[in-house]
Amino acid sequence: MNKNLTGILKYLTVILMSAFIPILLLIFCLNFEIYNYYPTLRQYDDTLLTVIGFILVLFILIYFTAPIITTILAIKYHWSKYLDKFFNQLSLPTIILGIVIFIIIIYEKYHIMTNFSYSRLWVWFYYAVIPPYCLIYLVILVHNMIEKFRGLNNG
Repeated sequence: MNKNLTGILKYLTVILMSAFIPILLLIFCLNFEIYNYYPTLRQYDDTLLTVIGFILVLFILIYFTAPIITTILAIKYHWSKYLDKFFNQLSLPTIILGIVIFIIIIYEKYHIMTNFSYSRLWVWFYYAVIPPYCLIYLVILVHNMIEKFRGLNNG
């Protein structure tokens, strides 16, 4: 397979998997009604609650660190020439960030998100994408600032 296509697929797979973590946790909690089982779980001497809490913290850490680490690795090892073009500029990442935030503002303005339903689950994806994409955007911003600073020092 083409190196550029492989790099893009690898990058998008990690980013999308990390973006789906909050949605999967929400579905898990809603389907199994964990909040109803809390009194029953208390009898296990807090061991089970500690394990569940550890798993939740682990998922949250993955949710916030996977986009940062993946973006840094993609920039450092040049996974794809298309990703390099995307990372070495600020205009396109800013436009994408603006579009995603604009979509969420429109949804909020028209109260589409007032009731949770599985038919609107794709809308929750926008909420799950914002934090990882903001972290990706910050990595791109820092990368471009470092490159600009290196260019000023070398020139």
